[in-house]
Amino acid sequence: MGLTGGRFAKRGFFTTGVCAVLLFLGGMGLSSHCAEQGKASPAEAGERRGEARGASQQENSRTSLRIGSFNIRNFPCNTNCDCLKEFSFDRCKRPDSLPTDWRRLAHEIRALRPDVLAVNEILNPDRLRRFAEEGLGSSWRVVYSNEGGPHKVGFLYDASAVKLVEQWSFASIFNDIKPREHAEDCVRGLGHLRPAFACHFRLRGSEFDVTAVALHLKSGPCPTVREAQWRIMERIVDRLAEKVNNIIILGDFNEKRRRERDFDSFCRAKGFSVATEGILCTALGRDEGIVFDHILVSREALKFLAPGSARAGGACGQGCAPNAFWKAYKNLVSDHCPVVAEFRVGM
Repeated sequence: MGLTGGRFAKRGFFTTGVCAVLLFLGGMGLSSHCAEQGKASPAEAGERRGEARGASQQENSRTSLRIGSFNIRNFPCNTNCDCLKEFSFDRCKRPDSLPTDWRRLAHEIRALRPDVLAVNEILNPDRLRRFAEEGLGSSWRVVYSNEGGPHKVGFLYDASAVKLVEQWSFASIFNDIKPREHAEDCVRGLGHLRPAFACHFRLRGSEFDVTAVALHLKSGPCPTVREAQWRIMERIVDRLAEKVNNIIILGDFNEKRRRERDFDSFCRAKGFSVATEGILCTALGRDEGIVFDHILVSREALKFLAPGSARAGGACGQGCAPNAFWKAYKNLVSDHCPVVAEFRVGM
């Protein structure tokens, strides 16, 4: 199923972004300002390389797609002060901390074997490109949105497994937030909100398509802002559903309540299921594991979801109570864990 943005663009809903193909590791205002890295678009040189590598696999049609999400905290800095200052993101709280350990991060991503991975908190896409080449190999790409604050959202994907068809950046998820409706502490952070970034992928060797939407919602005790973001997401999903099926929303939702979460009303209204419902923790708090990161699946995509396939990796695979592994993981990788789910064609 091919996607075109022309009809939506003429109606003012969104325009197609020109997003880079990079090497990598692990009314409504919709914008298409995607960052460019290198000289080729996804339809050009980089994608051709992925197609060439994938050609040998076309004879044996793929039957599954593994898709997940990972907040790779302040990549490539983690909480290292000197690195954060280098990228004008001066939120240093631990002067003795180390930058992200690339080898360890690559290990944690490879362990979950994703084909597509939504990525949060990208501070420097150039470093991410080098990381991809050194960590996962030459078939890996990343696309990201340049909208919003210093933290970028994007996707890592294996071009030998999937083809990137089209992508859009939805700036309305922060542009349409009305400051007067929210607490003063929450309003101060509105300038750092991130867009919803959607990519339409096709599984190579099949006709199976998914449209994945990467989110990184407002952090902290600001439920009214997140609730407003989910109301905007309802509109975004309505627009996407006019052209695509199999919508998957994933990322760091910054909601730790177990009952009546920010996104529960969205799921009821739009018919989404929480694939990650049974996961006990996806982020490492001071005293306990927290479930911040989720994968939401539309009714159409739910038919392909492998039952029980959703899982968390990283330190969350070692238990949801603080332990020695947690400390090393947070110091070297992130305060979040990767999550992944599997979708099987022909289920």
